[in-house]
Amino acid sequence: MRQARTGRSDFIIENLQINKSKVYYALQRFDAGLTVFFNLDCISRQKVGWPLLPNPILYFSPMTWQMILGIVFPSLIVFLAVYFTFRQYHQQQLRMLMMESRKVKDQVVLPMKLQAYERLILLSERIDFADLVLRLKTPGTSARELQSALLIAVQQEYEHNLTQQLYITSELWQVLMAAKSKTMDVISFAGEGLNANATSEEYAKRLFELISQETTLPSQIAKKAIKTEASLWL
Repeated sequence: MRQARTGRSDFIIENLQINKSKVYYALQRFDAGLTVFFNLDCISRQKVGWPLLPNPILYFSPMTWQMILGIVFPSLIVFLAVYFTFRQYHQQQLRMLMMESRKVKDQVVLPMKLQAYERLILLSERIDFADLVLRLKTPGTSARELQSALLIAVQQEYEHNLTQQLYITSELWQVLMAAKSKTMDVISFAGEGLNANATSEEYAKRLFELISQETTLPSQIAKKAIKTEASLWL
């Protein structure tokens, strides 16, 4: 009977790929420790007259530990297998929920983003120098009046589109702000050197002379950046 139980324990340990000699060595060390502890406990109890406890070695023999290990290890393996299976299932369900959420988000946000790009393209067109002069220059106005009107128009165009930055990247908004600053700088610089009585025609002529020296206009840079970012969503 003992040989059958030992053979069964050896079979369990071999299947779990445990080095039998190391297991026996560890169990012997543990039994030795229990023996020393039990002997010290017996001596202490004899001195004070307390009843002696049964020898724990009778209950924790190598055979007993082999049986315990043969039960614990398979149970642990089953537990880990179930744990990782449920974990993988949970992660898969989470990914599916994220994909559904992203799909719904795109259905709502994408039209708003495209509308923002459209409005910013219109903004870039409206701050173009030629468009500004064509809309705001009227006969009989002075150079200073036209210059002020151009600066106010550029500032108002940006103020009307401040909320569009919610739907675009911060990098694109920085490009638009740089285009605004460059446009206003050119408008301000065009008025320098003109006398106080200069007409709007003289100012417009001076402005277009400065524009002709620029290789790329601020409005063109802004439109190119807007189209580049919008293409990522189309």
